[in-house]
Amino acid sequence: MVVFLALAAYGPARAEVLTADTVWQGQVHLTDDLLVPTGITLTVQPGTVITVSPAESTKIDPEFLSHQTEILVRGTLKVLGRPETPALFTAEKSNDDDSRWAGIIVDGGGTADLQSARISGAETGLYLFSGRATLTAVTLEENHYGAIAHGSGAQLTLKDSAVRQNDFGLYTFNDAKVQEEGGRPRQPQKRPFHRPGKKGPPYPPGTDPAGHRDHLVLYQ
Repeated sequence: MVVFLALAAYGPARAEVLTADTVWQGQVHLTDDLLVPTGITLTVQPGTVITVSPAESTKIDPEFLSHQTEILVRGTLKVLGRPETPALFTAEKSNDDDSRWAGIIVDGGGTADLQSARISGAETGLYLFSGRATLTAVTLEENHYGAIAHGSGAQLTLKDSAVRQNDFGLYTFNDAKVQEEGGRPRQPQKRPFHRPGKKGPPYPPGTDPAGHRDHLVLYQ
């Protein structure tokens, strides 16, 4: 029997590893890390607003990949937004201008299918390590990085989506596969290139001393 857990309006979602297929709807407040493990599906209904509390110490298990609040997908994430009722992922307002949540991280062969959604206020709106992500009518904006695709096991498809007004747009390296279909993804970012010493990869595009093949896609 498949069990669905619906989080009603203003329901808190605390640090946890999901153990059953889960549905989010209404207002969801994420206060700590969330892991969607292999074999589990997290479904986000149209119009759902996920507000994430930025934090510097949200790990509940060493396998979590960021010290910031993250949604880590190794199973399946389905975001079922509609044009008239998109799903929103955003950071809780803070007095700290640099306070961000980690973003959505897809790792370990996970799958993320997002439709009609907006992701903002994150260190990286979508970080794809090993797995597949398809973004349809999704806007990544006002993040540090719009999206990062890392490694030959990463497959990112953007359909009618926009990456705009981030510090940096789309960063790919180590033979990650990125496909764009339609839409208006080539929008201005806040800075034209990665500068050493800033948050993010510790080297500017094309100068990795380890010899990684990297590429920064500038959305101009």
